[in-house]
Parts: sequence; structure tokens; C-alpha cells
Amino acid sequence: MNFHPHRPAWLRRFIGWIPAVSLMVAIFIISGRDAPEFMRHKLFDFQDKAAHALAYYVLAVSFLRALLWHTGASIHRKILFLAVVLSALYGLTDEWHQSFIPSRTASVDDWLADAAGALLLLFSHSWIARLLEWERNLWRFAASFRSP
Repeated sequence: MNFHPHRPAWLRRFIGWIPAVSLMVAIFIISGRDAPEFMRHKLFDFQDKAAHALAYYVLAVSFLRALLWHTGASIHRKILFLAVVLSALYGLTDEWHQSFIPSRTASVDDWLADAAGALLLLFSHSWIARLLEWERNLWRFAASFRSP
């Protein structure tokens, strides 16, 4: 699966990783500060765990996208597994990072919520595959307007 035949491979790989790296930086910055204001006002029980799961689900999707752009491959078990593992491992490092922040605490429960969010990718990968295929076709359509 060649996503962008007119672009050099290094540029395709670089562009592919931008969302995942951006999300990792955002998580790092947010987890290095006091809890965000919206998390201080509980709307429902386990709100913080739901936020963790959602963030790490999105991170797993971003890793999947990056790996597909990097390799040019189609979705298969190894890439899905790698995206889930990378997301869960980043959650682990984020909890470790929080252990050094005076106003935050590291929590196994939070990491389990991170890992559960990453695992959601396994249940939604067919929908995500269609979304990524749509993105690929959009890039190809935009590239068709490029002058020779």
C-alpha cells in the first residue's frame, strides 16, 4: 500500500508520526500539571478513568496510523498489536512521570485504564481501517491536482 507515491519515503514517515508525537507531547505536558479544571468537577463516577481510556485509545489509533504510514503496509495483527503495546507502554511511562510531580500521583488503576483504552483499538480496527482508507484516498485525490 503506497500512500503517497510522489513523496519521498522519509517525508511520508515524518508526516505519519506527527499526530502520535503531538499527542504524546500533549499528554506529557498535561500530566506534568495539576489536574485539569474539567476533571475536578465530577459528572460521573470513574470520570478520570474514562478520560484515561479515551486518551490512550486515541493514542493507539495515532500509533496505528503512524505505523501504517511508516511501513506502507495494510493493517494486520502485528501492526495492531504494536500500536496497542506502544500506547500502553507510553501510559506506563506517563504514570512514572507523574510520580515526580508533587501534585500528581502514579496509579496502577490509571495505567490499567490507559491499557484498556489502547485495547479498544482491537475492537474498532475495522472501522478505523475504513477511516484511514478514506484519509489515504483523500491524500491521493489532493495529489492528483499536483502539477507534473
